[in-house]
Amino acid sequence: MDFKTLVAKRRSVRRFSPTAVSREVLLDLVNVALTAPSSRNMRTSRFIIVDDRETLAALSEMRDYGSSFMKDAPAAIVVAADTTKTDLWRENCAISATMLSLAAVDAGLASCWV
Repeated sequence: MDFKTLVAKRRSVRRFSPTAVSREVLLDLVNVALTAPSSRNMRTSRFIIVDDRETLAALSEMRDYGSSFMKDAPAAIVVAADTTKTDLWRENCAISATMLSLAAVDAGLASCWV
């Protein structure tokens, strides 16, 4: 799929299929996100694959609103940061999350950020 089609297909969804996503696919998504550019090439983004139902349910309660749908997702990839390397870790994580979202579309999956 070409880039413009990939971008046009990307949508944030909040209803997920209960079908499990293979560990291989999840690792492929993380590997794409690891190629994201970062400030001064500091590589501050970190990724945590979560496919445990209890952990997903706990993550779904992390905010007052806007995260409850996570409890029904078959998996999540948490984008975290090493905040000691640069003050631009938020920007780095945002770029990484964008790459992750586009990689999910390319893999035939849906995604949403929280």
